[in-house]
Amino acid sequence: VDFTNVNLGGNIVSISGYAFYDTSIKEVILPNTLVSIQKYAFAFSDIETINIPSSVSFIGQYAFFDSCLKEIIFENNSNIFNIEKYAFAKCLNLIEIVLPKSLQELGSSVFEKSGLVKVEFESGFSLSYIPQNAFLGTKVENISLPDSIILIKNNAFRDNMNLQSIQFGKNEIMIMDNAFYNTGLVNVYIGENITYIGEYAF
Repeated sequence: VDFTNVNLGGNIVSISGYAFYDTSIKEVILPNTLVSIQKYAFAFSDIETINIPSSVSFIGQYAFFDSCLKEIIFENNSNIFNIEKYAFAKCLNLIEIVLPKSLQELGSSVFEKSGLVKVEFESGFSLSYIPQNAFLGTKVENISLPDSIILIKNNAFRDNMNLQSIQFGKNEIMIMDNAFYNTGLVNVYIGENITYIGEYAF
């Protein structure tokens, strides 16, 4: 089937795995009844923009992997709870994202080798960690972590040569192995709240 725009009406609550896998779809309008987007749903597709309704609480692994996604917008009062591993990895056209405060689980390599330049966290963000490989190989230039982040896992920002600055939150933080290895960081302030620095962290 060759189509570029889809309007999902009705009372759809879930988009199944592989539903739009490797299709020519560029834009989809999701209903406000939707709760989940399952694994590989839009992987390798031509999708360019998507607005995630506040009703969505789950985005499965590889959901948008290696797609043409340029823009993802989470609606106000988002209920997104879990974004699984590799969900947006290798989305080379994805430049920026705002992570909602409702997020409680974030999978490894979720944005690995994507085109991300700018990452922001909604006020009130409460997730306590940056996942392993989360921003590995991206183009993020500056990052300001919310106070809720107390653990930066292995390779979280590794191989990000565009990274110029990192601002840590106020609470105690552990920085694991290779977290900032091979980045563009020149000056880093390590405050008293940094309690652990792993091997090859910088």
